[in-house]
Amino acid sequence: DYGYGDTEAPSAGSARAAAVSWRTLFGSDARLSGQLFLGDESAREPGTALLPRRYYGLLLEGRYMLGREHAPFASLRWQRSDIDNGNGDSSADWRRESESRFAAGWNWQIRSDWGVRAEASYRFLEDAPELTDTDRTRFGVSTQYGFR
Repeated sequence: DYGYGDTEAPSAGSARAAAVSWRTLFGSDARLSGQLFLGDESAREPGTALLPRRYYGLLLEGRYMLGREHAPFASLRWQRSDIDNGNGDSSADWRRESESRFAAGWNWQIRSDWGVRAEASYRFLEDAPELTDTDRTRFGVSTQYGFR
């Protein structure tokens, strides 16, 4: 599934998205950030795997700084999608899916231009038509380096 925040765009179609974000600091050590988003996508060619859909959702992330280099974090993302089954424009032809994702991990800022992030996430699709791949657990480590 392609959704807001994914790295790849659909190959055939058009998309519109809007988001409102905020960040709140609690002292100098804790931060809560959030984002409300919505959008729609449409497939240009019949027969593509991607069906037209409308979606909206919420993303919350909390982070606590331990010194200058370490920051454990947790995030919760919820998204609802209304997907066109391809039978027309009536509301009966739209299928609803909800997705929730919880992630937790650790950021380590090794130097000002180099950071490492370890993350574990769990994804649950509530209204998915196929039950074979609805729950998904991921573990990942990424690094970031800023060339000057």
